[in-house]
Amino acid sequence: MAQHSPDPGGVVYRHGDVGPDGRRFWCYRSDCKNGEHWMTEERFALRKQKERKRLARPDNREKQRLRSKLPEVRERSRLAQLRRRATPEGKKKSAEYVMARFRRDPIFASEVRMRNRLRDAFRRANIRNGASSTKLRDSAKFLLWCAGRMGFDPSKRNGFHIDHLIPLSRWDTQQNVSYEADAPENIRWLSADANLQKKDKMPTAEELQAHLLLVAQWRSEQKTVVSDAK
Repeated sequence: MAQHSPDPGGVVYRHGDVGPDGRRFWCYRSDCKNGEHWMTEERFALRKQKERKRLARPDNREKQRLRSKLPEVRERSRLAQLRRRATPEGKKKSAEYVMARFRRDPIFASEVRMRNRLRDAFRRANIRNGASSTKLRDSAKFLLWCAGRMGFDPSKRNGFHIDHLIPLSRWDTQQNVSYEADAPENIRWLSADANLQKKDKMPTAEELQAHLLLVAQWRSEQKTVVSDAK
């Protein structure tokens, strides 16, 4: 867990950091020397074990769950995560995690590809932070379902591109339409050659109708799976 130094200009220690004398940092406390609570390796291990047992109790698990949903706690966690990612080690770990998940999770891979397409479209329109869509999971699941019907592995492109029926260039990028542009009703797999020939052409009414029927079939199957799970 990240800790904050009482002195804004001082060194910021994190829980578990090892000091020059070999002791480990526990937390900042006003009743400790320099406001820093350090302890030996043996005592740190015992304290950590005791803390794990305490947090493992059902009553404490529920308290932790409720506390983690507080806006101020969520904001502190978000800022701490951003600070960790900004370090060279954090950047390296983040890149390794994304690449590993990209290879093993086809849904995540589809999300990343769609988000990158959106980011490029907003960049061309000189709009900053315009592709912060967080609702692409359904679209990725739809693409995975379509790939299964078409008989190819979506984790490898295999000559297929993610095509937007209504091209991104036709959307009003001044509005927050990132999810609508990448909604299941507007995306499909298309062969690389066909996608390059299509460019930014609008689809025909027949193409749109056929695609909407396909999306309706997918949504119907999704509802059936959810009802069976219940």
